[in-house]
Amino acid sequence: MDLKSMLEGRKISSPLVAPIKEGNTQGKAMSEANARKRKAPSATEFTLSPMIAVTVGKEPNQVTRLVHKELLTAHSAYFNACLNRVSSWKEGEENKVLLEEDDPEAFNVVVSWLYKESTALAFLDSTDSLTYSMVGPYKLADKLMIPELKNALIDRLRQKLKVRDRLMGPDQLKKIRQADLLHSSLYEFSIRQFAWTYCKLPKILYQQKEQDDALDADLELARECLSMTQKFLVDGWEDPRMEKGCVYHDHSDGSECPK
Repeated sequence: MDLKSMLEGRKISSPLVAPIKEGNTQGKAMSEANARKRKAPSATEFTLSPMIAVTVGKEPNQVTRLVHKELLTAHSAYFNACLNRVSSWKEGEENKVLLEEDDPEAFNVVVSWLYKESTALAFLDSTDSLTYSMVGPYKLADKLMIPELKNALIDRLRQKLKVRDRLMGPDQLKKIRQADLLHSSLYEFSIRQFAWTYCKLPKILYQQKEQDDALDADLELARECLSMTQKFLVDGWEDPRMEKGCVYHDHSDGSECPK
């Protein structure tokens, strides 16, 4: 399937991509339990708090990390709900959390970021596959309801794409869709970047065979790319990599953007 011929012939018609709704679909009880934003703990507060054993992944690659409770509950609405003293969840009583369906490497990024390690997001500095590398940590941050980490990840991605003069194509969009992040700011940024690239720098996409291969394999993705490209032709916008201020962020926790 050739996106150029699709646009010229209007062979596919579909509504514009649905408005992006940030955040995941955790239960109503969890949202209510975390309605009040917690203040980040001081160094003294979190070092004196209990250690929580967080086990991630499945055997034989399962990994257990010990993390201070105050750090987890202050930054993550998910952990705040399951470890809160008034919670009926067994995790709050046992100080143990099992994330069997999640990626240990992605959780390592979360832990490094919680402890404010300077190398927490360094994995994006040394990889050629920027989008592929950040999907795992971004998805886990979404599940654990840590919007601040999601914002940091997308800011770093945009910065690296700009510095390296990289662009987003259908193959990257497919990876994000497969991670069930269709309604995330990451997907919004990526598909808007694709539409901008297609209209402003089409030769770059035409020269990459994997782009057409990705569209051939996913008709729904092709429809969404077409819809967003049609929207760009009507509304137009600047290169999403270059946008300034609070863009593609999640502030569902009521936090103010530092930008």
